[in-house]
Amino acid sequence: MVRNGRPHFVWPVGLRSIGADLTGEAVVGIRSAIIVAVAMLVAVGGWQLHKRFSVLARAEADLGSPAIDVRVRAARRLRYQHDRRSLALLVGVLADPAAQVRRVASRSLYRLGVPEAAPHLLGAIGVEKDPRTRYEMMVYWAELVRPEGQQRLDRWRRSADPWARLAWAKASLLRGRVAGAAGLFELAGGEQDRVRAAAGRALRELCVPMMEMVGSRVSMSGGLEDPIGPGELQRLEQWWADRVSPKVLQATVRWQRDPPRELRMVGKLVRAQGRASRWLGLTAKR
Repeated sequence: MVRNGRPHFVWPVGLRSIGADLTGEAVVGIRSAIIVAVAMLVAVGGWQLHKRFSVLARAEADLGSPAIDVRVRAARRLRYQHDRRSLALLVGVLADPAAQVRRVASRSLYRLGVPEAAPHLLGAIGVEKDPRTRYEMMVYWAELVRPEGQQRLDRWRRSADPWARLAWAKASLLRGRVAGAAGLFELAGGEQDRVRAAAGRALRELCVPMMEMVGSRVSMSGGLEDPIGPGELQRLEQWWADRVSPKVLQATVRWQRDPPRELRMVGKLVRAQGRASRWLGLTAKR
């Protein structure tokens, strides 16, 4: 309040008795503590801002490197910098000469989660020559515009291109629509090795958490990038028909999009441990 033309501090009701006992030195001390606290907050905020700009500057420099792995790491780092500069840099990387870099850039755009990235992804899909990269861009685009874009997904379903049909199948399942399963199983048992491997990966990514959820498992040999064998695929398809309902599928997709806080914390700790190990020279930089 103002008293005699000068600002005057009024103690809250619960603190008036305490304020009445404070000496002038105590008030000065409190003011000094407040000033120090504010200064610390400004310093921390400035450090965070400096750190963000440093990350962006380094990523921008690394994107011009002739080494593919350096550009891949730069595009991957940008997914954690949620600002317009990151968006602009990643959009530019969609034209990188290396398909691996373009794939990472498209995933980073999806991870940023900004709707403005969708038109850029759609434009990149139209000119992308590498089929696997185009397929991943399609899935990320469908996720960004969800629940819109169904007409385009339906066109991909009717396409002669197996990669487009694969994008429709996976995107449909990620939208909780079990109709995509038939297309995914068909392509996982097809004749084109790269398509079979990509469809197998999509099935593994969906089925493994669902098996944990329903408490029933089907063994699958090989790694994430390997095609699923005919016998295993047949058993997996039967398991899907017996166990997977729309409710189970939707719960699995929700869990993948928004994992439990504890699991996210584990991921952060693992990444932090890796950074510390590289800083100490205990592991090779990647």
